[in-house]
Amino acid sequence: MITSLELVPNARENSFIGSDEYLDRHFAFHQLLPQPTSPGTQYSLEPEIKQTPPFTHTTTLNSIDVIGTGLADLSITARFEKEDPIQLPYVALHGNKRISSDEPKDTKKGGLVFLFDKDKMLRSSFYVPEVGWNSLAIKLFIRGEHSSAFENVHTVPTYGKGTHPDVQIWKINYPEHIKSHPKYLATE
Repeated sequence: MITSLELVPNARENSFIGSDEYLDRHFAFHQLLPQPTSPGTQYSLEPEIKQTPPFTHTTTLNSIDVIGTGLADLSITARFEKEDPIQLPYVALHGNKRISSDEPKDTKKGGLVFLFDKDKMLRSSFYVPEVGWNSLAIKLFIRGEHSSAFENVHTVPTYGKGTHPDVQIWKINYPEHIKSHPKYLATE
């Protein structure tokens, strides 16, 4: 499944793909660090502050408060600089299960990724800004949302409801206005 070692460095590197010369699609995951909590708050988190290389976007996120005990019904309150607190969508990854919040998925402020261990203890958490949260890669691999452009043609059976199969084969349904090029259809 997805781990912290896969998420953080690969997001920054892979988001260059498809960006223009102004890095319009470039994003990074912002690791969230646990802070002391107030009564009734499950977790209080703040983005890690560190030196960032050139062209890396920073965040105006100040803090996140998480209330609730069940992974499917967490209440997330995010505080950004000079803005009122807002609710953010999240994806909680617990073993090989993906639990998504009921908040609207496409927000102007992005979303959160939580990694829980087998005992449902929060091990890692990340803030993903809007440009990343709404990217195709995050929608497919983190949020578990599939586009009509991708059609699953074969899946190896899983061990139970809510688990992810080991192998999936997908077909790409290109839009009608895209013409095929013989160069890319040839086989060796």
